[in-house]
Amino acid sequence: MTRSSMSLMPCPASNVCTAPMTLLISADVASHLDSHCHATGGVLLFDWLMARKAAEAHAAALEDWHRADNAAHRQYRKTMGAYDEAVEAIFGGPVNLPEIEDPGPAPVAPQEEVPFGPPCPAAIGRSPTEVAEAAACGIDLYAVMQTHRTQVPPYPPAALEDLIDLLPLCVALARENHIAQLFAPSAVTIIETDHGPASVKTETALKELVRLIRTAPEEQIALLGAVMHANLPTAIPSLGSLIYDSGEVLRHRRTNRPQDALPELRRQEPLVVLVESRNQLSPQLQALGLPIVALPPLDADLLLAMLRRWCSATGYLHEAEIRRRLPTPAALAATSPDGLVYALRQSTTLAVAETLGRQAERMQRDQGGTGPCLGELHLPQAVHDPLAQLAVDLEAWRIGDLPWTDIETGWLIWGPPGTGKTMLAAALARTAGVPLVAASYAQWQAAGHLGEMQRAARETFEEARRMPNGCILFIDEVDAIGNRSAGGSDRGAAYENKVVATMLELIDGTSGREGVIVLGATNLPELVDPALRRPGRLGRILELPLPRPVQIAGMLRHHLGRDLSGLDLMPLARQAAGLSAADIAALIRQARATARAARRAIDGMDLQRALDGLRPRGCAAHRERIAIHEAGHALAHHLLGITRPMAMRLTLTGGMVEVETLVEPQTLAQFEVRLQTLLAGRAAERLLLGNVSAGAGGGEGSDLAMATETALRIETVFGLGGQGPLWIPGSAQHLTLDRALAAQVRERLEAAETAAGHLLKLHLETLQRLAHRLLVEEEIEGEALLALLGEPVELRP
Repeated sequence: MTRSSMSLMPCPASNVCTAPMTLLISADVASHLDSHCHATGGVLLFDWLMARKAAEAHAAALEDWHRADNAAHRQYRKTMGAYDEAVEAIFGGPVNLPEIEDPGPAPVAPQEEVPFGPPCPAAIGRSPTEVAEAAACGIDLYAVMQTHRTQVPPYPPAALEDLIDLLPLCVALARENHIAQLFAPSAVTIIETDHGPASVKTETALKELVRLIRTAPEEQIALLGAVMHANLPTAIPSLGSLIYDSGEVLRHRRTNRPQDALPELRRQEPLVVLVESRNQLSPQLQALGLPIVALPPLDADLLLAMLRRWCSATGYLHEAEIRRRLPTPAALAATSPDGLVYALRQSTTLAVAETLGRQAERMQRDQGGTGPCLGELHLPQAVHDPLAQLAVDLEAWRIGDLPWTDIETGWLIWGPPGTGKTMLAAALARTAGVPLVAASYAQWQAAGHLGEMQRAARETFEEARRMPNGCILFIDEVDAIGNRSAGGSDRGAAYENKVVATMLELIDGTSGREGVIVLGATNLPELVDPALRRPGRLGRILELPLPRPVQIAGMLRHHLGRDLSGLDLMPLARQAAGLSAADIAALIRQARATARAARRAIDGMDLQRALDGLRPRGCAAHRERIAIHEAGHALAHHLLGITRPMAMRLTLTGGMVEVETLVEPQTLAQFEVRLQTLLAGRAAERLLLGNVSAGAGGGEGSDLAMATETALRIETVFGLGGQGPLWIPGSAQHLTLDRALAAQVRERLEAAETAAGHLLKLHLETLQRLAHRLLVEEEIEGEALLALLGEPVELRP
């Protein structure tokens, strides 16, 4: 970019700033009076304290000067006496020396008269282009004076520790007139420090604040009370012993011994209690219902107030440019005290903002990693929209526009392995601008025995609670925690009961986890304890299915980045149907590895070869069998009416039919219809090919597994089978032990498969047409699928 030959050095101007205020306001520059800050009372209190410290320092320096001057005079008189005695000894008597006339002070060159007024920013008289070019070079012309001659300082001098520790305390106390309540004779003030290590600095800052106010003259205290609109007593009392509340016991900071709070309350003196979080208040204090003063998190307004007093020679700032360079509010609030100190060591206001931004980027890489946000994952709308609203709600809660009780705080995400549940949690955290705290049952269990496992789980939740501006707590393998309704051995059931009880205590919304969104993940939601799936815990349940072709195309584009920008990815995405998000990422890695081996850029053929490598080695007859199997499922779903087929496709690893649930089974007839839809694939194979394959079997999500589970529940859980109104927990274990029960389940499954075969035989031509079209086109959905299907059969309960 071509730049003009503008000098960035301040140009000569008047010493006094006479520019109209409208000129500064039009340039998006906040006044040096912090009029745009939401904590104006707090910064006024801070400036008053800094003025008191400056006055104390001046008085101390003046006293030191007088003390040194008196010492010099005493030394002079002592020295002159010794000199006179030495002269008398030499001359044998006193010597009268002529007095030397005092010539008076040395002549001083006349100085030019310096006007007295506020400093003037160097941006005055500059064009917006010049100001922007200076900002591009890292110079804030609003924070630089036009001249360097003696002028009125914009603010009393402040030390770095005062800015970081004392200023937030002043802001907190200025809210709701806490400064007056602090010194009331019978007041008990609870100060929430939010971070454990910061509580020591808060105590130091509080003692300094009290000292400066108590030692101030009465007229200055009266002036402070008028400015703060606070009714301060003329004689400021001393505070009682500071007490630190660890959540279980109260400790004196001085002795660090457990103390009972009641003796302190009996004294008629102000009492201050420091606590890391209001959720950790000990039972004694919780019962009193005392007001809590919360230290504010670092936000843009608070940082700007610091910059005006630390980095600006004029009290003005290029506020719009600084705000543009700052990280998100959540990332700024998560800045560590050391990180803030390091940032404020930078030489200019813009350098401070850039340093904080780089720290936030590194924190994001460490906590949530770099990756896509929700909008880049190409999620189903039923998953994307609720989570996107959750991110919006978190931001509204952070700024105080939404109470925490209005937010859905517990979520359960379920779906097949590899669908990207962990990636989804990280994307949600990035979208919401909050940290991600990840854990799993296996990670907790690795800590040791039951007590150690419970302690590890509590530490994870405590880490999440300590996040200053909210976080996403992701718990993987939440089904491994246990299910008390599943039964089992007495010893195993006792262990699971204790584990589930611990998780209920931690996840329950009444346990004080404000700011923490708990996101559980599982492949099998039915294995999660029912109590964990209730509202207020992990009550919002979302299914994350395998991605559809349009979502696969978006994932391919995300992983490819700028590579192959002109390539239509939909044909590849249709071929990749059935792959999980993890499979797609591995596919791109394989294609890139192929291109690197050939020492060239990646091309479309690399992607095609990677896809071909995932295809099972089967003959055309095997593909035909898969097409028949999926056609049987789709036709049964359509004819029986409790579900609606939305798409059917052949995938790299087999086939799949997407359906929409119309009726949740409740009656025996509806459950039997569900069994028919699950076994219709086997029935179609038997009908058209004369035998069946293993395609309906396999893992826990296979047709046979789901059908067996449904039939078993009819007999033992739903009270609809031959067992009558009997509920048998852990019934899956009884199939291998109870032959009669196994025979009943098998009979029900065989009957459902036979019924499905009869239904498909009545629509044999449609079944054959569906299978043939699927074998040729490999994907049929929407209107094309509806055109191939006949009228559904009305289900009669």
